[in-house]
Amino acid sequence: MTTKLISNAIRDIIPTHPEPYPKELIDYSSSLYSSSKTRNCILKNQYELARYHICVYLTIEKFEKRLDLPEPIVDKIPIPRNLIRKTVLEFKKNLNLSSNGHGHGVTPSPSPRKIAILEKVKENAKKSDGSRHGIGSLMTPPTKRIRKLNDIESDSGEDNNDISDEDYSSDDSYTPKTRQSQLITPNSSPSKNLKSKLLSAGSTKPKKRQMKKLTSCNSTTTSISTPLLISFCNRFDIPSDITKSILKTYANYYNRIKNPWGLLCGLVAVVYFKLNKDDIDNKLGFKIEFLSKLQLQQNGGLSQSDLQKWLKLINNLINSEKWFRDLDISSVNNKIEIPISLNSSTSMIDFNTMYFSPIYNEEFENWCNLHKF
Repeated sequence: MTTKLISNAIRDIIPTHPEPYPKELIDYSSSLYSSSKTRNCILKNQYELARYHICVYLTIEKFEKRLDLPEPIVDKIPIPRNLIRKTVLEFKKNLNLSSNGHGHGVTPSPSPRKIAILEKVKENAKKSDGSRHGIGSLMTPPTKRIRKLNDIESDSGEDNNDISDEDYSSDDSYTPKTRQSQLITPNSSPSKNLKSKLLSAGSTKPKKRQMKKLTSCNSTTTSISTPLLISFCNRFDIPSDITKSILKTYANYYNRIKNPWGLLCGLVAVVYFKLNKDDIDNKLGFKIEFLSKLQLQQNGGLSQSDLQKWLKLINNLINSEKWFRDLDISSVNNKIEIPISLNSSTSMIDFNTMYFSPIYNEEFENWCNLHKF
């Protein structure tokens, strides 16, 4: 499937080149595609389909002279034309490519032939260290031995069809190379460092990506039981019928909001502010004092700024629910006073006595007897 998609991408970029396409071109593009996946060369979601085209484009740039390929065309790359250059450059940067085209590629695993050559080089190095007088002067210098080893490894790499994404520049050779500049330092001994560096070159494991720590605003694993929720509401003198509505709303949104304490504190705060609207308007610092108390009572590790965020979020979330809108009506009804009319001169019934007052029972009976018709 990958080979077919690579071939389609080659057909889009160099449509004038006859088929079948060179095997080197297809294999190298496939290797580059696999490397870009393992190195987390991330493209935007809408540009992910262009990954094959970008890998083919870079491969054609490398082999353009060697394979006599036509000039690549970018019209059919599924990226806006004004963003193609920027996207390709970012893709190269993610692959650790330098300006001259040489990067740190994935080192192919050593073949049995390479291992045998490595053992032979180690034996020669031991002999050169043990007999530096006489015999050591007749042996091949270490630099020449390493060059010879590189030539043999290059030949064995072609025999094993090991494809490396180490070099993306337009070089004249396709065989993979050892990272000689990283293996030998000017003042190091080849006999001591060759073994460890050659063996560790291909065995280095990529670092695992560390997961971001979740902040208290985003998520917490603390669970809240029903008795704890009711007890928490009672600390702020919330009526029982409203507590039931809070409990029901909490159960509805519990699975959608991953911070239980943020959800509960937001519900309690918006309800408390509804019930004490006049105190918030008339008393200076009432709201800040309540938020400080709320922060001390909760166990979710929320800060004052977190509580402010959850307050706004929950207020927008439940603003359209009927029980929450009814809080405005109930708060108004609780403050309606019964109108009291002025007493007439002959009236013995007022708001202090009414019909059940024990103080004026006798007077009331006398008054009733006097006004019988």
